[in-house]
Amino acid sequence: MKPKNKLLSFSTTIRNPERYAEFLLAIEKFSGLPYDNHLLLEIEKELISLGIYRPLKRERWVEEKWNKKERLDQLTVKKIMVDNPQKFGWEWRAETHLAPLKELAFIKIKSGKFLITKLGLALLADDLNINDFYTKILLKVQFGNPFRKTVDNKSNPLLLTLSIIKSVNLTWKEIGKKPVGISRTEFQYFVLPMVDNNYKFIAEEIIASRKKFGFSFNENYLVDFTLRQLNNNKRSKNIKETSEAYTDNVIRHFCLTNLILIYSRENEQFVDISEGSAQVVKEIFSKFKLEWKNFVNEDEYVDFLLSNKN
Repeated sequence: MKPKNKLLSFSTTIRNPERYAEFLLAIEKFSGLPYDNHLLLEIEKELISLGIYRPLKRERWVEEKWNKKERLDQLTVKKIMVDNPQKFGWEWRAETHLAPLKELAFIKIKSGKFLITKLGLALLADDLNINDFYTKILLKVQFGNPFRKTVDNKSNPLLLTLSIIKSVNLTWKEIGKKPVGISRTEFQYFVLPMVDNNYKFIAEEIIASRKKFGFSFNENYLVDFTLRQLNNNKRSKNIKETSEAYTDNVIRHFCLTNLILIYSRENEQFVDISEGSAQVVKEIFSKFKLEWKNFVNEDEYVDFLLSNKN
């Protein structure tokens, strides 16, 4: 499949990114085994047995065992799988559970084997608390990397977002307005289609939209901008719904760093740099360069994420 410009996204299968370590811990024992349908079924059985994934149809006592952190036996797991058939099979369900872990380079498939990467092992080692870990990694994560080969974007999501917010706030203040960060709607339509690291352009477009519409947004204007950014000439019926779901999940990931917060103001949600992290963000801008790098392979990218190089 030819790479295309896409909306920034993290897989929504595991909605709470704080649970990545829980999923990794459950499947760590499968690292090094052949990656095939048998392994996918075994992974899914393990997730169900531990209650990490909980299909809807189950008996009350099953829920009670899960809540007590008690493992289900294999007969019970098999019954649950039979009672909850998946449209595309349980192997497909397992792949959807693995997708977000692969996107963030915690796992990989190499030479036909399923592997926990060095980054995944670092998360399991828990040398840093979860917020510090995600801050370190997300500041370097790229949209367009060896783990996401269908993506043609060349951007650094978190660092770019911080740069956009800083630029918008500065301009908004210069014209006599109180800085408010960027609205959730602006994030959805201006930030998600980040094809590159041109934060000045995106910030200027946000300010231009505000001057034209205020915070009473024109949906056609926003959708047209998004499609132009993605070089998509076809007006997608689902662009609004898709970008809305992506926005929630991306913000959820970013908020894990404590660098960004989301708050409500006058019937609109806003995303801004956390007041308590202003100095930290200032130091980040002095240390990190907003630069997309072209990595040869997955291992090189993982090494970069774990290194002290910025």
